[in-house]
Amino acid sequence: MTNDATRANDLALPLNAAAVLAACSIEPHGRTGRAVTKVQRLSRELADALDEWAGGEFCAYVYPATHRRGVWFKNINLPEPVDPMLNTTEYRKQVAAFAAIPDEVLTKDSEPGYVASTYEPAMLVLMNETPETTSIAGVREAIRLAFEESAFLCTLSKKCLRSALAYLDREVAS
Repeated sequence: MTNDATRANDLALPLNAAAVLAACSIEPHGRTGRAVTKVQRLSRELADALDEWAGGEFCAYVYPATHRRGVWFKNINLPEPVDPMLNTTEYRKQVAAFAAIPDEVLTKDSEPGYVASTYEPAMLVLMNETPETTSIAGVREAIRLAFEESAFLCTLSKKCLRSALAYLDREVAS
C-alpha cells in the first residue's frame, strides 16, 4: 500500500520516462516501474562509461537480452554508410538525356547507339549488379524506381508497392 507522498515521488520521474509510461499505459509502480528506473539508471551509467571508453568515440546499441541483436558498439566518428540503392542518380540522369533526344533524330537504326551512349551502362549495372539495399531509404528508392520503370508492374503489384511505400514514408516522417 502506498501513501500519497510515495505516489507523488513515483510520478516525479524524468519527462522521458513519464512519457514512455504514459504511452504504454503502465503505472509507475511495481515491477514495471522498477524496470523503468533501472533502465534509466543503467542508461546514464552507460553514457558516462562511453565518455571514458576509447575517447568517447563509440555509441552503444542495447537490445533486450532475448533479442538476437544483443549489444553492439559503433564508432560515432565514421561516416554513415550510404545505401548503394540510393545511387540511382546516374541512371536517372542518363534516362533524362535519352528522353531529351528529339524524336526526329531517333530512328530504328540510330536508337541503339543513343541507348548505348546514355542510360544503358547505368541500367546494366542496376540490372546485373543490383546493389543490396541496406536502409529504409534504399527500400523506398527501390520502390520508387520500380514505379518509374513501370513496365513490369501489374495493377496488383502497383497497389501493394504503393501501400508499402506509403507506410515507409509515414514511418520516416514520424
